[in-house]
Amino acid sequence: MGKHSIKTGNLFLYIVLSIFCLGIGFFVPEFQRTIYATVYKFDSSVYYSMIQKEKNTIEQKYVNLNSKTHGKSETTENLNKNLTYGCIDGIVNSLNDKHTQFLNAEFAENLLMHTKGNFFGIGALLQHHVKGARVVKVYQNTPAEKSGLKTGDIIFKVNYEIVEGTALNLIVDLIKGEENTEVKLGIIRTKNKNELTLTAVRGKVEIPSVDYKLIPKTDIGYIEITNFADNTLSQFDKAFLDLQNKKIKGLVIDLRGNPGGVLQGTVQLLSKFVSDKIAVTIEHRGQNIEVYRTQKDITYPSINTLPITILVNNESASASEIFSGVLKDYKMATIIGERTYGKSSVQNMVPLSYGCSLKVTTAKYILPLGRDLARIEDSDGRYLSGGLHPDIDIKLDFSKGTITLGDIETDNQLQKCVEVLKQKMH
Repeated sequence: MGKHSIKTGNLFLYIVLSIFCLGIGFFVPEFQRTIYATVYKFDSSVYYSMIQKEKNTIEQKYVNLNSKTHGKSETTENLNKNLTYGCIDGIVNSLNDKHTQFLNAEFAENLLMHTKGNFFGIGALLQHHVKGARVVKVYQNTPAEKSGLKTGDIIFKVNYEIVEGTALNLIVDLIKGEENTEVKLGIIRTKNKNELTLTAVRGKVEIPSVDYKLIPKTDIGYIEITNFADNTLSQFDKAFLDLQNKKIKGLVIDLRGNPGGVLQGTVQLLSKFVSDKIAVTIEHRGQNIEVYRTQKDITYPSINTLPITILVNNESASASEIFSGVLKDYKMATIIGERTYGKSSVQNMVPLSYGCSLKVTTAKYILPLGRDLARIEDSDGRYLSGGLHPDIDIKLDFSKGTITLGDIETDNQLQKCVEVLKQKMH
């Protein structure tokens, strides 16, 4: 009985090995090519050819099982575009650099609009709402303000088309258009639930990156910079000079949540605070060093005697870290809040075909005193080190309820700034 079992097992093993070998025989050509590819020196043209072959095979044979028409509804042009974008995305993602990105035409246009600070639209900040889009903010002197649009309004129609369930970016695209053309907005005014139709004439809208005020019951100015765009310097100039005319004795600059922006514009704004000093050193590929200095003799009057605090948090990054870091290094400001993000890299936009762009890391920056703010994370993306550490570390205190950033009554980080400034003012 035992011998019979062993023979049966051997026969079974023989059959399995025969089938396996037979299977290998079907794939020998591919198998050999794989072996040869690992022996020979890397040849990029072979790999480009391999990618093209893979792409052609998919275009000719792929069946989309998620489509009721088995992929026939998707045009060859769209499939070709998606495959090409996917290839580029894969190449970029292999770098493991979250700041190097392939941007399709839509994203590239939006990023350019954000950094340039203007576009043809109505001048309102929107957020998603179940009925369409909710108006978060109406900017001053814009078509939106002139049309009568108000904060809190719900846009549920654009040019008489219902936009309920439509993605926010598509609603924005419907609202934007050619200069001096009309757009009809169907709105629900939340205060009384009335439905109204407003007419806005599209125009060139300058997106404010600066907001300011005199902090109530103080002689301290408050300037918030939401991002560093091409128009930030002119807006900051206007804000600062207006506050100076109000005889401020201290200044808070709020960079919380500021993701950065244009490097050159940041250096220009720093020139208003420090004259003819190193702002940042840029280290390019191949040990190529580039030094950015502030301009000479264009500082604000009496800026050296004005106490300044800068508010930062974990979302303050890139250009906002440069701005606060430079003023910290030259002892021009006290940094208050939480550690910054730690983005010490510089990206350039490289235009591609069909309106697409590549945002690629080309350098890293070093602050005047040699400080490298590069963020270091573990394999799970958790923070380990990096960023600019504040002079006074203080977190937002939610124990007393809702906090409105910039509100002296509820914002305890702003309260700390005022406390520090008052000590320096006396």
